[in-house]
Amino acid sequence: MSHPAFEPFARLKTPSLRRNLWVAILWAVALRPAVIQAGEIGEAQVIQLAQEQDLRTLEAIQSIALAEAEGVQAKLRPNPSIGWEREHFPALGSNGEGEDALTLRIPFDLSPRRTVRRHLAAAHVSIATAQAARTRSQAVVHAMTLFYQTLAEQHRVTLEQHALDQLRDAARVVTRRREAGAVSGYDQIRIEIEMELAASALRQTSDRAQRLHSELARSLGKGPDQVSFVGGLGPDARTETRTKADLGGDPRTHRPDRDPARASLRLQRDAQKQTRRASEAAARSWIPGFALSAGPRMARGDETRFGYVAGLAVNLPVFSRGQALRAQARAEQRVAQARADATQRTIAIERGRARSRLQSFRSEARHLDDAMLDRLDRLEKAAESGYREGARSIVELLDTRRLRTKVQTRRLELALSIKRAELALRAARGEFE
Repeated sequence: MSHPAFEPFARLKTPSLRRNLWVAILWAVALRPAVIQAGEIGEAQVIQLAQEQDLRTLEAIQSIALAEAEGVQAKLRPNPSIGWEREHFPALGSNGEGEDALTLRIPFDLSPRRTVRRHLAAAHVSIATAQAARTRSQAVVHAMTLFYQTLAEQHRVTLEQHALDQLRDAARVVTRRREAGAVSGYDQIRIEIEMELAASALRQTSDRAQRLHSELARSLGKGPDQVSFVGGLGPDARTETRTKADLGGDPRTHRPDRDPARASLRLQRDAQKQTRRASEAAARSWIPGFALSAGPRMARGDETRFGYVAGLAVNLPVFSRGQALRAQARAEQRVAQARADATQRTIAIERGRARSRLQSFRSEARHLDDAMLDRLDRLEKAAESGYREGARSIVELLDTRRLRTKVQTRRLELALSIKRAELALRAARGEFE
């Protein structure tokens, strides 16, 4: 027969096997990859919508069109021109003499100026495209961070709701036992206070989850009431496989710029090549341009005569000898090289930091499971047994149950940290560019 003082908690007592099964089911639900239904948005849909709906990304894409327009202008040759000219010599007693000339003028530029401008324009297109790729990646990272935070808060609501339900059951049982005179009013007051604290925490968590949901939905161009977000916080097997591959290689020979997924760095290296070609071509920009002109000529006087006019005009490189274009090409080459080198170093730092954080969080999660779960089971059984035998107070039993909720919350926080570290590593590898 059980101890009378422990009878009010008979409904709360669960064997270790059933408790562990409940925890396993809870985490299976929290970390499962969800099946997408109508009106539900998962990870793949969040990535796609973030790339399509982010206004900063759309602005960056329009900047590409602006750079391409510069390339169109750089390819254009100067237009030929046609001119008409009349000369008149008045004379006494006659209409005088006059000449009309119709001239076609065609300019020629044998210097590499157009080539230099084409290379610079191509470099600007590559730079704008790289910026758009980075902006797109940043938009995805922001949206995915909100997505994982939303899922975590939803799971936190589930944990806190379960803890509150346990306290409500306990409060109802203790109320009946107190009315029967089996327990004192202290146990009831203590549980009611604990229940109010849990309800307050649940309300705050629910509000936070709703705010994150609304912010994410609006950032994706959706109404908060139109969609729901589903997914899991389990580890990404692809990220783990690629992390092991990275760690298995020699970091001294690793070249992030050769990573086929890193589009922005490849584009910046292409811009560097274009500016180098422009600088090389600009060395001959001193070659002057010239223009040929020709056309019919008609002279009117005592008689009408026909002839032609032809001419050659050469620009004299006295003040401008292409030095401005050479200076621009060299400056843009240095800037492009510095930008690409800085990006490559930043990528290496970001990837190293993300891998380190990911390994740290995964290690901590394994350590927490190994160190806490068995001890928590033993502590909870001891608290239940001690309360049943009258050796422990209700405060200790409630503290043990609160501790289990705290451990589950900590596991959820680590799961979120792991997903954010995976997200940072995927972004550093250029997956979202």
